[in-house]
Amino acid sequence: MSQSNTANSMSSEIIQRLRAMPKAEIHVHVEGATDAETFYQIAQQNQFELPADSLETWKAFFKFRDFPHFIQVYLTAVKCLQTPEDYALMIEHLYKRQSEENILYTEAFLSASFLTQKFEDDEILAAIASGCAAGEAKYQCQINLIPDIAREIPDSQHRVLEFALKGKERGLFGSSGSIAILNGS
Repeated sequence: MSQSNTANSMSSEIIQRLRAMPKAEIHVHVEGATDAETFYQIAQQNQFELPADSLETWKAFFKFRDFPHFIQVYLTAVKCLQTPEDYALMIEHLYKRQSEENILYTEAFLSASFLTQKFEDDEILAAIASGCAAGEAKYQCQINLIPDIAREIPDSQHRVLEFALKGKERGLFGSSGSIAILNGS
């Protein structure tokens, strides 16, 4: 059921109670959970041309019609992520969004296979740490990042393990004392 149909069938009192209720989200992907506005902002900063001439047009494109359209939007959006600072901003905005929904704890997968191909570990880990620190300070919620290995890049497994171990040393991954690396994204 679409979000607007759900909202129309629920009373405003129930909607307010659900929004106020503390929640946990235990399976979300950082890049896939990023909103249209954040990707648009990053695209503008990087002078990356999106298939939209305005934020409103981009938001319309960003409304997923089905799974193939989600993949089209996702692949278009992640192409605008060109610097480590883009990831810091994206992660900070994820904290904001989770806080707005009163989601106090999140387990979020991070596409480590792609990150390790694009950036040096130290620079992307510093950006991730920056985004997490800013998000935690401003929004008082917790996000546990989980590096994952993309199915389509199975040869990245050793590189992702190195990345995850470096991130764990910095306190970014495995806050419960373990590292979860999944084969899939």
